[in-house]
Amino acid sequence: MLYAADVFLTPVRMLPGQEATWLCRRNQTARESTETSTPHHDGRHANHRDRHHVRHANLLPFTLLVDKICHRAITRKFVADHRSALTELVFAYNIHIEATETILPIRFHPRWKPPHSIDIATDKEEATRDEGDWCRRPGIRVYSDGSDVDGGVGAAAVLFKPGNPGYKVLRFHLGSSDDHSVYEAEVVGLLLGTELLKTERSLEGASIAADNKSSIQATKLRRPAPAHYLLDSLHKHLRALGRKHHEAKVTIRWVPGHMDLEGNETADLEAKRAARGDSSPIEDLPDILRDGLPRSATKMRQVFLTDLQGKAKTTWNSSLPNLSPASTRDSPPGNMKNSLEKMPRRQANILFQLRTEHVPLQKHLHRIRRAESPICPACHAAPETVHHFLLTCPAHAHHRWAHLDRALGHAGRSLSCLLNTSTAMKPLFSFINATGRLSETFGNATAGKRTNRQTTQRSAHH
Repeated sequence: MLYAADVFLTPVRMLPGQEATWLCRRNQTARESTETSTPHHDGRHANHRDRHHVRHANLLPFTLLVDKICHRAITRKFVADHRSALTELVFAYNIHIEATETILPIRFHPRWKPPHSIDIATDKEEATRDEGDWCRRPGIRVYSDGSDVDGGVGAAAVLFKPGNPGYKVLRFHLGSSDDHSVYEAEVVGLLLGTELLKTERSLEGASIAADNKSSIQATKLRRPAPAHYLLDSLHKHLRALGRKHHEAKVTIRWVPGHMDLEGNETADLEAKRAARGDSSPIEDLPDILRDGLPRSATKMRQVFLTDLQGKAKTTWNSSLPNLSPASTRDSPPGNMKNSLEKMPRRQANILFQLRTEHVPLQKHLHRIRRAESPICPACHAAPETVHHFLLTCPAHAHHRWAHLDRALGHAGRSLSCLLNTSTAMKPLFSFINATGRLSETFGNATAGKRTNRQTTQRSAHH
């Protein structure tokens, strides 16, 4: 439905000479079509009157979804030679192309080989033993690190030379954490390490150690990737070292962080200083760093998506004022997204109905005229709401103690905790299954696999 939306849909922006009524009417039509075609766990489809279904599916409001797709398109590709739909998006999102990194479609010749070797141990224990071996060798050891502290991003590299007290250091402040990532800082740290090695007379057996595996593995990557211009500069420096020192063999290796290893801890402290704005003199830095770095395209998308999620929360809370307290939280909650994706359809269906209070309990059945009374059939003392069923019905007190209180303690008496916390899911479904209250509709609530009645019946006949 939204394929090529960056071409046929314009973000909701009031541009000069544009009529607001036409803009709203066009996006309203597309929004209704999208919401109508959105499937859910319970097999039904959402419409414009049932927006909390869309919210529980973790979808953005339509206008923000258009923003997400269009912004992602302009941060992935830009046509500079002629005016296109992407040109409109540059102005809509106020993106400064000249200040943003360029990711080339082709980087190397097919026969390209990296000018260095890498060494990544299988686990921390092996890496720690390898670090001890490197410390006993006569070669130069360089340690690099990147850091994000107090809203700033910085990188540093320190050089230890056998027989010499102290260490040499280079630091570089990349800029704001809204413009740069720690991954970039890790790559810059490797680049600073090669700059330190340039000043040495002999590089036989030299190594550069970093605690970030991704940046180390990326040094051998052939395809285009974020911040590859920094990796290309790193390769250029390593080749220059090879020309200057014909016997030079530089190994980029992994060292585990936070293991009280002197070199790594020193690099970490220096990187934090750099993140707070303390850079080395500009004449000591590699040429590519002296004029500052362009903004990271990956970071641009991350910051924009975070802003969209905040706007979505505000939009849903203002447009769905009558939902229950359990469902007015982020849907699904951030700490439950992975759990919901892996949850069997049966359990996801139950959870959704509990959160929206559209579960087949007496209060809801009475509201839709499928029951004569809203009173709980188990205790006959109060309307059978979700809160009553899960927390207060005396008829289920024993099961509540056995499954909720014992597993969750005091948190087991909080409706918000039961419906919004991943650790509460197993006790919750065990309690529901033990009461048997919803078994007529859902069967075994603790079943881990998706089953259906026809399959069960066929198995019984055979």
